[in-house]
Amino acid sequence: MENELQLYFDTYAEEIYQNGYYFHGDLQIIYREFKAHLRGIIEKYLDENATGKNVIRVINSLHGDDLYLAFACARHTPQAWDRFTNSYRRYICNLVGFVSPVKCMAYELAENILTHLFLPDRSGRSRIASYDGRSSLATWLRVIICHRSINEQSRKCNNMAQLDDLCEKADEEAVRSIEMALRSSRYRSLILDSLEHACGELTERERLLLLLRYEKGLRLGQIGRLFGLHQANVTRQLGRVQAKIRQLFESTLIHKYKLGEAAIDECLSEIAENPAYSILALIKNHQ
Repeated sequence: MENELQLYFDTYAEEIYQNGYYFHGDLQIIYREFKAHLRGIIEKYLDENATGKNVIRVINSLHGDDLYLAFACARHTPQAWDRFTNSYRRYICNLVGFVSPVKCMAYELAENILTHLFLPDRSGRSRIASYDGRSSLATWLRVIICHRSINEQSRKCNNMAQLDDLCEKADEEAVRSIEMALRSSRYRSLILDSLEHACGELTERERLLLLLRYEKGLRLGQIGRLFGLHQANVTRQLGRVQAKIRQLFESTLIHKYKLGEAAIDECLSEIAENPAYSILALIKNHQ
């Protein structure tokens, strides 16, 4: 990494470390070691002509909180494995049940998967050390579980299967619901608090505008007549209010909960896919 990029790297490395510490707690890892690990990941995805923007792009694509947890697990700190087990055991058990065709084999695989991640690979590192944060830890675990299930099926049944075939046999909707449940349990309280804060910052006029449009179902022209506005102005004002909610929502996630870009994207996906998050209901609470 060139000297002129060092400032970018130092700033973002510290941010990822602090955010991970905030989200998972003290997992007994040394910052300089985590920083060196992060540097290796970034350099793997950069060429010799990389610019500061390239460095930022790579760092912003990383799931920093997951990377912090996986790095601590690779260092075999008890606190890290306790955190990992509490966060992902149910997810692993449920997912194994869908990708494994035999119930007894699924139970055995679920029991062994944590040991598999803890044990060293051919390089002598704990297998979880290969996680590089480019996807979420949940997605990475799904691939690991599918591969392990194939290996177990081949060993016990001598019936080779391709990974894609195995994933197709699984109930994809059910697997997706498992992953959504994990995401919801992880971010639900953060999302609700951030939305509550955003709605609380709206003016009475802004709340009324949203309620008339999206709860009462009034047309833009009808709202315009009520407010003495042209229909085009109503459209622009609605856009500004929606942008304000998103800005306030993301600001709370960044400054209060120390989430990075990848985690914020997960929160936005959670809102988009889960009808339980009703902005209108929160707005009405502030009326």
